[in-house]
Amino acid sequence: LREGVTRLLMNFQIEIGEPEPQQLQPEAPFNPDDYQDFNPEIFSDTPPLQAPMARAPLDMISDMPVDDFDVEAYVRENGRISRNAPCPCASGRKFKHCHGAL
Repeated sequence: LREGVTRLLMNFQIEIGEPEPQQLQPEAPFNPDDYQDFNPEIFSDTPPLQAPMARAPLDMISDMPVDDFDVEAYVRENGRISRNAPCPCASGRKFKHCHGAL
């Protein structure tokens, strides 16, 4: 069995050929009659899409660690804090990147 498998693998050849050209399908010509039922008033109730607002520098203060937060007191009261949990100082960062940083 081993010799048969080895012989098969030793004689195995991969042939790579030219890919077959794909035939493009012709596009259907524009027909305005297909769009006679379109009513733009249907979409007037939906609000337009808006880009998210850029954050002001004062909003970024919450991302910074709170200096007066006592991690040891929090751990005594609530138990161990997971490294991937949000930091309890409410900075919005993970504990490992905030007060749990080494």
